[in-house]
Amino acid sequence: MTHKEKADILLRRQYHCSQALFGAFAEDFGLDLQTAFRISTCFGAGMRQGDVCGCICASLMILGLAFGFYDSQDRELEMYGNQKTREFMEKFRERMGGNMTCRDILAHDIATQEGLQRVFDTSF
Repeated sequence: MTHKEKADILLRRQYHCSQALFGAFAEDFGLDLQTAFRISTCFGAGMRQGDVCGCICASLMILGLAFGFYDSQDRELEMYGNQKTREFMEKFRERMGGNMTCRDILAHDIATQEGLQRVFDTSF
C-alpha cells in the first residue's frame, strides 16, 4: 500500500490531515501509529487556527526524520535537509496556487466547528 493510500484511509477514519500524513509514514521511521498520531495531533486544522496547513507541518516532520541532522556540527546534512525543505515548499505552493493556510486551501475556516463540518460534508 502506498503512503497516499494509507493517508487516505486514515483521513476517512477522521484523523486530522497532519495525523493522516504523518501516520502514513510512521512505520518507515520505526514509529508506532499511536505515537505518530500524538506527535502530529496539534498541527491539524492549521494548528487549530486555520493557519499553516497540517499537511505542510506533517511533511516537514517527515522530511526532518528522513534528512534531519542530529550532530550540530554536521552542516552538510543540515544544508541538505534545508534544500529538501525548500524544494517541498516550492512544489506545495505551486500545486496550491500559492496558498499555504487551511482556510485558503479549503475555502472554509476550519478553526470553527461550522467550517470544519462543511469540509467533512464535502470531502467524503
